[in-house]
Amino acid sequence: MKLSKQAINHPKAVMFGALLIFIASMAAYFTLPLELVPDVEIPYAFVSATYVGAAPSEVEMEILKPLEEKLAQLQDVEEIVGYAIQNVGFITIKFSTDADMETSLDDLKEQVNEAIPDLSDEVENVTVQDVDFSNSPISILNIYGDFHPHILRTQAELIKDRLARVSGVNQVEMFGGEEREVAVELDPDLLLANNLSIPQVLMALKRSNLNFPGGTVKLKNQDIFVRTVGKFTEIHDIENTILGVDATGNIKRIRDVGTVIDGYETPSSYSRYQGKNSVTLLITKRPGAHIVEATEAIEAT
Repeated sequence: MKLSKQAINHPKAVMFGALLIFIASMAAYFTLPLELVPDVEIPYAFVSATYVGAAPSEVEMEILKPLEEKLAQLQDVEEIVGYAIQNVGFITIKFSTDADMETSLDDLKEQVNEAIPDLSDEVENVTVQDVDFSNSPISILNIYGDFHPHILRTQAELIKDRLARVSGVNQVEMFGGEEREVAVELDPDLLLANNLSIPQVLMALKRSNLNFPGGTVKLKNQDIFVRTVGKFTEIHDIENTILGVDATGNIKRIRDVGTVIDGYETPSSYSRYQGKNSVTLLITKRPGAHIVEATEAIEAT
């Protein structure tokens, strides 16, 4: 007997089945998590390290070869490819499709840690990273306008702090803008004339830019906390930092050997929106968080 005829002859059963499907669909809609990108395991991992000032041939000898010798001991690896460019060494590891990625990554990190002592002392920032699409941003926010990049950066940092506290937000990365930087430009001739060196200037700045706790003093049954405040608050505080005393008793200060400049650091990233200066915030969600709820909370904030 045809299914359509059975459905016509039993309308109540059809209505009941449709109702069950509707209830199950509504339950799934409210309970199943939503993801912008499904959680897919990619059998690749990457190892990178920096060697500032090294040519590609030096990167190959000092970074790639020691690491590749250790990585060759890994199981379930199909391919290891190394790339040497100026200042940076980069290795791509392809695991077999049936490999347990969590275990394989742990083994990879262990082998890399064992190889680090064999690397040159100048090699830095040895990192291991896997491919994880869940770290892609769910929202991109641009703060822009006819303002100085430092002002935009300051406002963006306030917004970033608030967004970081939103439920469901994992990380907020910032690009663009300019950060304030106080630079001390030293004159080599004046340093030489005053018998001073750059390390002496650095040490004097570090010693002077500190707050020291001094303990407590009892006064009329009260405990008064004592501390020495030495943190720099004004540019002239830096200019007046004492570097030492010469043979004639004259005090040597920063202003005697250089100039203090209140400016901005060299930008490490740039951001533009519709031809205007901007600061971009890339917002990623926590694993397992509801993407719709997280996005709505971000927009509300």
